[in-house]
Amino acid sequence: MERKNVFTSLRFKITFMVLIVLAVILSVLIGLMNLYLRGMNEKDCREFVMELLGNDGNPIAKNRFEKEPPRDKGDMPPPKGPKSIYSLEYWLIGPSRSRGFRDYYAVKLDSNGNVIEVIRSFSADSELSVSDSFIAHALRRFSRNHGCGMHGDLAYGIESRDYGYLFVAVDRVNELGHQHNFMAFSVSVFLISLVIAFFVSLAVSSIVVKPVEEVFIKQKQFIADASHELKTPVAVISANIDVLEQEFPGNKWLGYIKTENERMGSLVKDMLYLAKDDAGKLEFEKCSFDLSEAAACSVLPFESVAFEQKKTLEIDTGKDVLPVLGDESKIKQAIIVLVDNALKNSDEGALIKVTAGKEGNRCFVRVYNTGHGIPQGDLGKIFNRFFRSDTSRARSTGGYGLGLAIAKSIVSSHKGRISVESVENEYAMFTMTLPMTMP
Repeated sequence: MERKNVFTSLRFKITFMVLIVLAVILSVLIGLMNLYLRGMNEKDCREFVMELLGNDGNPIAKNRFEKEPPRDKGDMPPPKGPKSIYSLEYWLIGPSRSRGFRDYYAVKLDSNGNVIEVIRSFSADSELSVSDSFIAHALRRFSRNHGCGMHGDLAYGIESRDYGYLFVAVDRVNELGHQHNFMAFSVSVFLISLVIAFFVSLAVSSIVVKPVEEVFIKQKQFIADASHELKTPVAVISANIDVLEQEFPGNKWLGYIKTENERMGSLVKDMLYLAKDDAGKLEFEKCSFDLSEAAACSVLPFESVAFEQKKTLEIDTGKDVLPVLGDESKIKQAIIVLVDNALKNSDEGALIKVTAGKEGNRCFVRVYNTGHGIPQGDLGKIFNRFFRSDTSRARSTGGYGLGLAIAKSIVSSHKGRISVESVENEYAMFTMTLPMTMP
């Protein structure tokens, strides 16, 4: 099932990469547009505040309504002007919040900040108000007795006069409403764009991946067919070698042929196993068994091998029962692969230690060995088929780089995980974990 989903996973990875790139680009563009709009609105408000201050609290009639427009949308047509500016604003924030009119408040203050004359108040239907404390705060803020600032829905300004100060506050609800509506519109466009891009990218990724998938399927079929067809000649060669050994006992050339034929038979067997795994034709006879006992049984035959190679093999499977559900023979095969790998990739005098135990609701078997370890750059490839971390040792260790791929396949089929840790020239440690069977 895992092999069947690999290309589906690849398609989704391509799709999500496209979405991430698109999301970043759109986010930057939308952010810049909203910042630009915010800056322009604030600039427009500051200009209007400065206009009021420069005209004693009264607006200049240029490009503005001479009187306040009606508040009811139905009583006022869209403001005249360039459609590229006003039509969008008219539909987004309504005719009563156009650039043609801004509600404002203007008063004269004495030198102590007390109101001596109200030039203009906010309109009756406005919810905005300016408190004495706010005016006092504005006076304290601008130490030079003039300036312009923003506070919530207001833009305000102060300028010194002979009588004291001129204070104006402009309603920014128009601009803020425009900004909020444009932000909502931007987010909607952003989300709709991502949804459309998702389906388009998914369709395109299917087209892109299809040729690779076809080649991969053909390759798997070739490996499966070749592995199956090679079984017969390997078996025939083996039978003929046995006959020839009886005729020519002790012949070293026959010994070489037999050794290489056995290696070929092991390779064919491994390739056939992986081909069946790719095709989803592997069958497991699952039952509950003790992982600790299975690990001990798998490791014990290697004691003589370790002794001959002058290496130390330690086994610590503990006294606890580690119940797991699975095919015991296949799990033993995975453990054998890990121990054999540790022996093959360690030098004389190395320590190989096998431990078994439990962590939470999972059981583990850990195979540790000292030696040359695995380079950090190879850790992500170590379970790939035919991959050898140290190619110079391929002949001496006699492997083809399929053992770890088979071990990972077995463990994954049992809903387990297999991982590796290593420090180059120090050690390597493989950990196999399986879900514990609850009593």
